[in-house]
Amino acid sequence: MSGTYLFGYGSLISSESRARTGYSGEAIPCVVKGVQRGWNMVVPEYKMTAVGATLNLHSTCNGVIVPIQETELPKFDKRESGYHRSKVDRSNIKGINNQTIPKGSIWVYIPDEIQSPSLNNPIAQSYVDVIISACFDYGEDFARQFIKTTLNWDSPWINDRQNPRYPRAMSKVPLASKIDSLLEQLIPTEFLQRN
Repeated sequence: MSGTYLFGYGSLISSESRARTGYSGEAIPCVVKGVQRGWNMVVPEYKMTAVGATLNLHSTCNGVIVPIQETELPKFDKRESGYHRSKVDRSNIKGINNQTIPKGSIWVYIPDEIQSPSLNNPIAQSYVDVIISACFDYGEDFARQFIKTTLNWDSPWINDRQNPRYPRAMSKVPLASKIDSLLEQLIPTEFLQRN
């Protein structure tokens, strides 16, 4: 089957989050070679920093491939304001559990400008929760891989669960203690610096 697909490596991993923007089909978990994820997309209107991808031949990034109808693409482009779409080479994508990668155009959103998190625009836990909760849908190893392959955790980071900065935050975070436990286990120094 041929069509148009997005590679989601942050909040687009979450089916609930995607549904708030537009219609997308069933996601295929995968790993992409040549993509490096990091906390590097400053979103001043929300006073936070999101994850962004850069192209790096020596890196890998887990996420999901999701089918998107052409008519829905403008909605996702609007959502990903400050990013531009770049094509991903299918040969760099490997489905987890040997799932087949579909034929068609596969796009990834790349930040227009790379910036580090700051005290004014920190990493927001409400955004982390959306991503890692979605990662758990594909297993704990998938969630671990997200944490381990994301750069810049040693940046300003706030626990905003009570007053979320992220506009598509979850109303409740049933996996909050599980998320915190995994973060503390994998990046203990950085986690302890979260305010």
